[in-house]
Amino acid sequence: LSGLRPGTEYGIGVTAVRNSRESAPATINAGTDLDNPKDLEVSDPTETTLSLRWRRPVAKFDRYRLVYASPSGRKSEVEIPVDSTSFLLRGLEPGTEYSISLQAEKGRHKSKATTVKGSTADGCCSVPRSLLIECKWSMKARESLRVRQVPAGSSSPSLLPALVLLLGMALGESLLKLPLLRAWIQSPKPGDLLCSLSPCNPSNALTLCPSPEEEPELGQFSVSEPGWDGFQLTWTAADGAFESFVIQVQEPGSPEETRNLTVPGTRSSVNVTGLKAGTPYNITLQGVTRGRRTSPLSLETTTGEQPGVAELTVSDITPESFNLSWTASNGDFDAFTIEIIDSNRLLEPMEFNLSGDSRTAHISGLSPSTDFIVYLSGISRGFRTQAVSAAATTVEEPLLSTLSVSNATSASLSLTWEAQDKAFDHFILEVRNSDFPLDSLVLTVPGDSRRSVVTNLKAATNYTVQLHGVIDGQGGQTLTAMATTEAEPQLGTLTLTNVTPDSFNLSWTVREGPFAAFVIRVRDSLAAREAQELTVPGGTRSAHISGLTAHTAYAIHLQGTTPAGAHTEPLTAMVTTEAMPPLENLTVSDMNPYGFTVSWMASENAFDNFLVVVVDSGKLLDPQEFLLSGAQRELKLKGLITGIGYEVLLYGFAKGHQTKPLSAVAVTEAEPEVDNLLVSDATPDGFRLSWTADDGVFNSFVLKIRDTKRKSDPLELIVPGHERTQDITGLKEGTEYEIELYGVGSGQRSQPVNAVASTVVGSPKGISFSDITENAATVSWTPPRSRVENFRISYVPVTGGTPNVVTVEGSKTRTRLVKLVPGVDYNVSIISVKGFEESEPVSGILKTALDSPSGLVVVNITDSEALATWQPAIAAVDNYVVSYSSETEPEVTQMVSGNTVEYDLQGLQPATEYTLSVHALKDAQRSETLSTHFTTGLDAPRDLGITEVQSEAAVLSWRPPRAPVTGYLLIYESSDGTVKEVILNPETTSYSLTELSPSTQYTVKLQALSGALRSKTIQTIFTTTGLLYPYPKDCSQALLNGEATSGLYTIYLNGDKAQPLQVFCDMAEDGGGWIVFLRRQNGKEDFYRNWKTYVAGFGDPKDEFWIGLENLHKITSQGQYELRVDLRDKGDTAYAVYDRFSVSDAKSRYRLRVDGYSGTAGEA
Repeated sequence: LSGLRPGTEYGIGVTAVRNSRESAPATINAGTDLDNPKDLEVSDPTETTLSLRWRRPVAKFDRYRLVYASPSGRKSEVEIPVDSTSFLLRGLEPGTEYSISLQAEKGRHKSKATTVKGSTADGCCSVPRSLLIECKWSMKARESLRVRQVPAGSSSPSLLPALVLLLGMALGESLLKLPLLRAWIQSPKPGDLLCSLSPCNPSNALTLCPSPEEEPELGQFSVSEPGWDGFQLTWTAADGAFESFVIQVQEPGSPEETRNLTVPGTRSSVNVTGLKAGTPYNITLQGVTRGRRTSPLSLETTTGEQPGVAELTVSDITPESFNLSWTASNGDFDAFTIEIIDSNRLLEPMEFNLSGDSRTAHISGLSPSTDFIVYLSGISRGFRTQAVSAAATTVEEPLLSTLSVSNATSASLSLTWEAQDKAFDHFILEVRNSDFPLDSLVLTVPGDSRRSVVTNLKAATNYTVQLHGVIDGQGGQTLTAMATTEAEPQLGTLTLTNVTPDSFNLSWTVREGPFAAFVIRVRDSLAAREAQELTVPGGTRSAHISGLTAHTAYAIHLQGTTPAGAHTEPLTAMVTTEAMPPLENLTVSDMNPYGFTVSWMASENAFDNFLVVVVDSGKLLDPQEFLLSGAQRELKLKGLITGIGYEVLLYGFAKGHQTKPLSAVAVTEAEPEVDNLLVSDATPDGFRLSWTADDGVFNSFVLKIRDTKRKSDPLELIVPGHERTQDITGLKEGTEYEIELYGVGSGQRSQPVNAVASTVVGSPKGISFSDITENAATVSWTPPRSRVENFRISYVPVTGGTPNVVTVEGSKTRTRLVKLVPGVDYNVSIISVKGFEESEPVSGILKTALDSPSGLVVVNITDSEALATWQPAIAAVDNYVVSYSSETEPEVTQMVSGNTVEYDLQGLQPATEYTLSVHALKDAQRSETLSTHFTTGLDAPRDLGITEVQSEAAVLSWRPPRAPVTGYLLIYESSDGTVKEVILNPETTSYSLTELSPSTQYTVKLQALSGALRSKTIQTIFTTTGLLYPYPKDCSQALLNGEATSGLYTIYLNGDKAQPLQVFCDMAEDGGGWIVFLRRQNGKEDFYRNWKTYVAGFGDPKDEFWIGLENLHKITSQGQYELRVDLRDKGDTAYAVYDRFSVSDAKSRYRLRVDGYSGTAGEA
């Protein structure tokens, strides 16, 4: 969200929208940050003051907060009124640079800070002319500074102490820090020069001399271009005569609002802005030359009145909106802000920002019947004008409103209206003829209806419609509307043209009214066929009717439809289509297996063309069409298929029109067939053929055989007519052949039958195995003589299972079998594949190698034992062989059962690295060896014991382990969960535990270390001796525990170990046991602090400090406490004691309560 106003709270709502439905909103309030003050600048520095100016933020706020800090870190805060744009900082140090920040505040909210740096002028003093000052000192100590006056004419002794004080202060602050010291001394009398004190050394001196030059003067001083927030000042002066000009602008009676401006000596004018409107000001101008100011020039002027807005007017008030207008001078405003608040403060305020040239606004989204207050203010040059206001009350939302008339036809009207839900019991609609009031229609409509259609009205008539809302039987609000019905539509004449044997054109006219559509119905006069119905748009006035029957009478019916759905009286007409010449006697003759002849009869010169269409009865083939001349009367059809039926259609064409078709059916004769050619008993060099044929029809059969790739000569055989089979031999193996067979008889040959056959593919030979591992092997073979497409290798365990199949190219003679199971016998078979043919298989037995065990790990390792575990081999094995050894011990070998997956290793040496290996055995097979390394554990130290147990200490002792160690890890844990760890040297066999808690149980654990190895842990438990107060809650309990020395102690609030607090206990004064919460003795600590710091506490408890209000409250809330105050001053002492002392909590602002005074200090 952008374009928002700074420092403004907004209400944000989000709703989900789907189609026209909208969910309830999810809402939240969010506020923008305050914008910070603009253009903060420093001007008119003096020795102790700085003038500040800025431009105010746009947001509304309560006040300014000004913070300024010196280089030493000391900060000060000032709260400035909201309407200020300038401020004079007073009480500053001379010659000091200050860091200044300015923020706007509104409640608890703060803007970002605007920062600037500014420096005060150096310190100065005045001395008379001709005063000689000699300055000498030693660099070792600032007390050795000596300043004396050298007699030189008339001097003023009274000024010498002031000068000595000035130099002493300057040297005291800067001597040890700065390599050079420069102080400016100014004479109060005109004509004296401004001189400087050079870096002092034992031979340096300063002399002030009178000026030989005349002081330059200022010329004319005037004010121009006065505005409501400032004006322009101009003056005259000689070029180069002045180094700078100092201008002072002061509001009479308000010296604290004085503004000092310094401008360069090259300027002769300046614009002064940020002033109050309609306010008089006194202005002085001084020139500065050689560090001195001229006599001032003065004048008076008054700023103009601030522009404002006026005549805020509210108009056009509705239930949810109104219009605003106002007057304002042109060009004076950057923007306008409108704020609208309901008088009961029940709704969220509304705020609008408008451009500076706006003079009107439309406000919507308001609630009906609600009082609102409108505030309008202008923003000009960053300032907001005084707001003007106006009151407005939105009108009550009407119960009944917005009566509308729509969809007016010649006989009806549609009415809609708006009404509040459940406001009316019912409505009465009165529709009255405006010209004949007695001609009226009254309807009653239910109270939840918002629309009604009034029918049975007269065409082209003016009507007055009144809607009455009825509540409890009484007439309520009435709405009125005017409406006029349309004229009743009428058709004109119907005309028929361009009548042909199968169509005609239709056109018509209309007399009155608009039409939505026209409906045309065409039916033959005998109703022998389905009627045609055609709907055309209301703007159409003609139509073409086609698809009719020649020489037939038709009735035409035309009816109009109005936009309201009403139908006019129809127009009717009759028409007869033209007749076609006769076409008859379609005849089929001369039937044969491949065709027939069709003929027909028609009058001479009656037709232009004939169209013959021939379609097979099964509709499986594309129709054949023959376009003939009008003089032709027959057509011989050839090339048809034997023994199937055909349908013949004949059309005549005359003068562009087509007759109805004549049709006839014919069937071609069948011819002798040879059928069912089959191939069987295929071998690598041949196959058997068989077929069927009618007996006694054929004298012989002809067989033609040729390989499909045409690589050899074709083979042709003649078989006697009584044979139905033939064996074919002498062919190539794995070859595809094309076969053609036809019969010959009575000088004719039958249609041939064809088939494709292949000789059997040859088998591979000489299977063998190599490169055998536990899960793979290579199988090889000798290929057959003829080339095959693929070899298919299948392998399956001899004990059964799902076969694995691998297919390789026909050019290969070996392949790798993978994913085998170790130690298993496989039955491997290979077949040749060519197309869909497969050869007989060749087989062999493959035995895979043993796999080795896996996952060898050593667990449960101690200093003398370990457990070796492994994952068994996949193959079923007889035994596992386990071996282990170290650099200093011989190898130990043990054979275990093949069902075993672990082995106990015993008698090991501590902290020793061993090599462990395992392999499997089965019959004569041996797997590969699996190895790993492990190191035994370090043996633990022994005989851990506790001696010399005290309240805060104890002594541990133990015996070292057998193996060499590099150190020990000591862990001791108190009963409250506090854990400490100590790393000890390898030679250590005892250790003193200190800083223990009294009366506390401790668990001590000890481990031996050797590099990365750790032994088992040994432990013991002991309890320290007790104190009267294990967790003292104050210094008095610490004193009772035997602590007698003053110093820092840890107390525990309410005796709770979880609430420790470090305090300084005075164990010597007045019997001891005192908690010191404030000490001021030497001035080292800065006690000028803010409230937050005093709540938390500060300082060094061993020196000057303050314990903090919150800590004081926690301490004094433990019980009744005494307060003692000791005062000392140059050897004098006094004290005050109060019997009762307490500090309340933060809610009461840490209220102090004391009572029961005694002592020597006197009760304040």
